[in-house]
Amino acid sequence: MKHILYTLIIVLLVACKSKKISIDNSTSLIAYIENLSTKGFVNEDPLIILDGKPLNTVSNLDLSLPIYQNINSNSISYVEKESKSLSKLLGEVAYNGIVIIRKFTYLHAGDNSQAIYIIDDKIVTEEVFRKIDPENIISYQLLKEINLNENIFDIYKLKP
Repeated sequence: MKHILYTLIIVLLVACKSKKISIDNSTSLIAYIENLSTKGFVNEDPLIILDGKPLNTVSNLDLSLPIYQNINSNSISYVEKESKSLSKLLGEVAYNGIVIIRKFTYLHAGDNSQAIYIIDDKIVTEEVFRKIDPENIISYQLLKEINLNENIFDIYKLKP
């Protein structure tokens, strides 16, 4: 059963369009957020998650620290603003969007985490998730970086 799920996830990842924004190989956090904000993906004060730990909003961080000045564009990603489900899990602070920074790449041989499936901003059971026809999924995002109670978030957007 796990093999089917892993195969489905790999197929979805290959088939879906990436939401990465092409910025030079390295950037500052503020430049990355300004770029996202200009394109309407996040508001000007998103929640920052560093190596799986929610820190604070940008306005409440010391952006002069070296970690925020020179970030490899491959180690930074985002979750779009106004995600109701993540706002419920992380609080109102996540409503402006989330910027995720990974200082290190983690490799796990296995994962015993409980997945939370979010479809169109609604948390659903694994049973409901398994009944979805992959042809009806228009986008998919796996958020392993968010380490709240050791959960993994799978966010799906379905075709109307």
